[in-house]
Amino acid sequence: MEAWAAISNRTYIWDYVVNFGAYVQPFPNYYVLGPNIRYYLAHGVRGMYEEGNGHGPGSDLDALKAYIMAETLYDPSQDDDAIITKFLNAYYGKEVAPFVREYMDVMHGSIADTNYYMREHFDHT
Repeated sequence: MEAWAAISNRTYIWDYVVNFGAYVQPFPNYYVLGPNIRYYLAHGVRGMYEEGNGHGPGSDLDALKAYIMAETLYDPSQDDDAIITKFLNAYYGKEVAPFVREYMDVMHGSIADTNYYMREHFDHT
């Protein structure tokens, strides 16, 4: 991105933020959505399309992810944790929100702790 930003002031990003190979499979990218958007903005990106679940049967926390992206694109200076907490409390209720956050942390932690790289998988057989 640094090299691209050095030669162009018209960079646009089309970012895939869902696992198209398995919509309902956990895909714990919720903690990188905001930082990724801010990274792009800091490197001269003038427009972004964050493509998530638009036609599937639902995906892992898709409403939360859409909210994080919308809020961060609207105001990139917002705190990621505050955005997530606000959504979880409003969407699930303050009584249930901590359990959803625990699920998120366990899923994200299982990736971070093992350095496992999640990727889309397409069966081409």
